[in-house]
Amino acid sequence: MTFQVIVLAQDNEKTAIALIHPYSYKECQFFVNYVENKYKNDKDIYFNRNTLIHSPEGRKIDLITISSFDSIKGENEPYINHLYPLRN
Repeated sequence: MTFQVIVLAQDNEKTAIALIHPYSYKECQFFVNYVENKYKNDKDIYFNRNTLIHSPEGRKIDLITISSFDSIKGENEPYINHLYPLRN
């Protein structure tokens, strides 16, 4: 396989090109499930996963928050219309 890249940049600008192998939705969900199960009961690491919206194919698009419990507030921000379809 070959391809050509045309870069419209000034002489002093740097351009970086990255390549990664395809990463399937199934692989991504498997990894996120693994991380969620690993940290869901951790006393130091806050892990929260919410379905933000669904893709046109019906796949979940998750919003994932990973943080510490330092200065965590017990309140949620207001919902945005048309997001979080699985909220109670």
